[in-house]
Amino acid sequence: ELLHSGRLRWGGGKMRGSAGFVGGRLLGRGLRSGRGGPMFSTMASGLVVSAGVFVASNALGFGITAATRTHKVADLLSAGPFVLSAVATYAVGPGTTAGLVVTGLTGLHCIRLTSFLVKRVLKLGKDSRFDGYIPEEGEKMTAAKLKSLGGLWTTMATWGFIVSLPVTVINSTAAATAGPLFWVFISSQAAGLVIEALADSQKSKFKEDPKNKGSFITTGLWKYSRHPNYFGEIVFWWSAFGSAVASCGISAPVLLAIGSPAMTTALLLKVSGIPLAEQKDEERYGDREEFQRYKRTTNLLIPGTPKRDD
Repeated sequence: ELLHSGRLRWGGGKMRGSAGFVGGRLLGRGLRSGRGGPMFSTMASGLVVSAGVFVASNALGFGITAATRTHKVADLLSAGPFVLSAVATYAVGPGTTAGLVVTGLTGLHCIRLTSFLVKRVLKLGKDSRFDGYIPEEGEKMTAAKLKSLGGLWTTMATWGFIVSLPVTVINSTAAATAGPLFWVFISSQAAGLVIEALADSQKSKFKEDPKNKGSFITTGLWKYSRHPNYFGEIVFWWSAFGSAVASCGISAPVLLAIGSPAMTTALLLKVSGIPLAEQKDEERYGDREEFQRYKRTTNLLIPGTPKRDD
């Protein structure tokens, strides 16, 4: 159980009667027995705090986008709360070394990603991933559009809470340890961060060079994978789950945290990541033989040596 069970007492005596007994048992769940103990367990507190961060930030995002119809806060208020959640759950948790390390690494990852996305949307004026959800300038805000926009922000709040679970679990476990296996997974997380950041940087610099206008990138990490940035993201969150297992052992909250990398992988492989990017690239470059050759010889996700094109 995430909440500690206990007996509810009234005036120093046990609650009497069947109704009182049942009520005491139900209300007693989540109360910690013993004098002066906190009402909720550390794990429950961490989960509640994390959920609160994502609900509040995404509710704010919904309000701003509904009122202004701008894309410019969408990335900030969808990715930024990962940092707030990590810091907040560490603050209310037992303050372990493992928690401090994973909070710092998650902060670096999400600040880097958020700054990259915000810089991109400021340059382009919009984020095409939100097309169809956020009304265009001059477009009437209908009830259907408002419902669709609310669904988007609700989905992002749920996604953020689930993806953050490994960090929340580590920050909320008093017995979390920073043993050798934990550091192996932390190193893997750091590698994922570096891969994603390097891939994004290489592609941004490629696009900024006027000589490359109308071309597609096939250099750097993009020589070995058509989507190395997404590979880095997936590695980061699977390693975060591994860090939770190594640090906290096997328990119900830790097993639930597998939803983080599983959801990340599913979304990037099947929904909003690779499918959209592949579609856009095909629309832009699909009629070029060199692009089709690149697709035939370069792995979709996991970096590898380019294949021969006989």
